[in-house]
Amino acid sequence: GFHINDPGSTGPTNIVFNGCQFGSLSNGANGNGRAGSGYGLYISGALPNKIRVNGGVFDGNASGPFFNSSAQTDIFITGNPVGCKTVGTGTASFAGSVTTAVVNHGLSVTPNLAGISITPTSNGVPGGTTSIWVSGITATQFTINLNANTAGFNVAWRAASVGN
Repeated sequence: GFHINDPGSTGPTNIVFNGCQFGSLSNGANGNGRAGSGYGLYISGALPNKIRVNGGVFDGNASGPFFNSSAQTDIFITGNPVGCKTVGTGTASFAGSVTTAVVNHGLSVTPNLAGISITPTSNGVPGGTTSIWVSGITATQFTINLNANTAGFNVAWRAASVGN
């Protein structure tokens, strides 16, 4: 696995991994001699850099394929890496007087707002509903919001790491 750490914000402009093997980083030492994190790719520190991963393999990691503890948000994972889920789809329903639906996206990376799309699947938008938006995006979920209480309204969603 790889551990990227730039405590002083002085690293290179871009970091690119093309078809790399990110597996088997469990509790031993990784390439820089530090204790293994259990992730195939672990990002920490200030990191003002752009990070790009294209393809590769993330299988066999004790904690998961990817972890970002930095403030870095410019991370693109493309090429459908093995063992790293970068695209998820599903449906959400609004029952009764509910105006929010929490979605567990199941991705290996946190999607940003540009990577999430919502499509109404109900026959017409129920009266009073004039806007739908996404909020509360985390490493595991996001929230779909409606401006009005709506019973029986359904949506399809797609979440992806940017670039997929």
